[in-house]
Amino acid sequence: MSHVAQEAAPNATVTAAVPLGLLGSYQVSFSFSQSSTSTRTVTTSLQNVPPGTKQATIAIQAFSADYTDNEQYGFGKYAVSMGLNGLSSASCTITLRDNHTNERSWEGSATGLVTYYGA
Repeated sequence: MSHVAQEAAPNATVTAAVPLGLLGSYQVSFSFSQSSTSTRTVTTSLQNVPPGTKQATIAIQAFSADYTDNEQYGFGKYAVSMGLNGLSSASCTITLRDNHTNERSWEGSATGLVTYYGA
């Protein structure tokens, strides 16, 4: 059996990880005006970022999209995703498409919840 002894360098500094605490949560809204582009992204600036924020997450709270001609079509693809661009902005991408890519006009909205963490 082998035992290995390790010694820290005399001038080494050990930094303990400081757990991040919850600083607050805020809703962010995305509005998709009428367009026939099947996949669209809306970006909005983040407001109310608490001082001391080191990290943030975004979660989808609600979303809705529909074709604007009031016709009923089978959806070939319906997708919603959200993400953060650092602590400055958030983006939401919605795809609403059947077998006619970029042909049917649609509009919609989405709401996300941004949660901030810091020391």
